Amino acid sequence: MSSHLVDLEQRAIELKNAGKLKEAAHIFREIVEQQPDWEHGTAWYNLAECHENLQDYESAESCYGKALEYEPRNPYFLGGLGALLYAKSEFARAFDVHLTLLEIEQASGSKGGVSRTTTALKAIGQKMGLSGAEIESRVRDKMSRP
Repeated sequence: MSSHLVDLEQRAIELKNAGKLKEAAHIFREIVEQQPDWEHGTAWYNLAECHENLQDYESAESCYGKALEYEPRNPYFLGGLGALLYAKSEFARAFDVHLTLLEIEQASGSKGGVSRTTTALKAIGQKMGLSGAEIESRVRDKMSRP
């Protein structure tokens, strides 16, 4: 069965890259129905991206959540969810997701990731009406927790 799922995944990725999102989503859905933990949640993540690009934000959020059940500290999964929440104007939730992402990137030593996420936190914080000092304080508080 595994080689069958590999073939399905390759076809779904080809369709997704070609902009055939409904068709790709259908195949990713088939994969997660057959094996929900496929590639540690990656099929859920790809399905979420398809839904997001089709502007089905509720389904996208649900799928990002499913992906995160398998890898709760995956920076790609968190980044996708954070960007979706920002697009949905759910700034407080997006800010919290990005704080978690920043913590993971710092722990892994990803300087580029830390830089990008810090920039995103500043933009999201401004949308929330936070001052620069408030944003920095929230970041410091998150980073100082054990």
